[in-house]
Amino acid sequence: MPYFLIIISLTLIVLNIISFKKDKNSFKHILINKEENIQNYEVEIGKLRREMGETILDIQTEMRELKEKINALEYAIRKEESVKKQYNIIQEESLINIEEVNKNIEIHNEGIKAKNYGAVIDNKDDNRNSVKLEEIKKLIDKGMNEEEIAEVLHIGRGEMLLIKELYLK
Repeated sequence: MPYFLIIISLTLIVLNIISFKKDKNSFKHILINKEENIQNYEVEIGKLRREMGETILDIQTEMRELKEKINALEYAIRKEESVKKQYNIIQEESLINIEEVNKNIEIHNEGIKAKNYGAVIDNKDDNRNSVKLEEIKKLIDKGMNEEEIAEVLHIGRGEMLLIKELYLK
């Protein structure tokens, strides 16, 4: 019986080997067939796929460069807007400063006018003082004393003494 099993198994092995050799649908046979039968259109499809991949890579590179340029332009625009805002602020401050300067000039001019008015008044006082001085000189020359001169001119005795001292010098 063991011999019988061995003979059956050997027979099956031989039959399988023969069937594999005859079988044209085996993997090796199909692979060899496909390699031999590759047609031109499949090669062209491979080339097109490669070209598409390269084109997509080029497009992506250009898009990245364009994004960088857009970012640079947006930064420049923001910077320009900031400079415009600063310019407007400086311009407004300049107008305010000009208004302040004009006010200061007006105040200064008013001060000068007031001083000139004061000088005119002082000149009138100087004229009155020179008149007083001449009158005091005349009264002293006549021989009047300080109290009499003060009463005649309606001025204080101290003022009269001061004018007299200045006259004597």
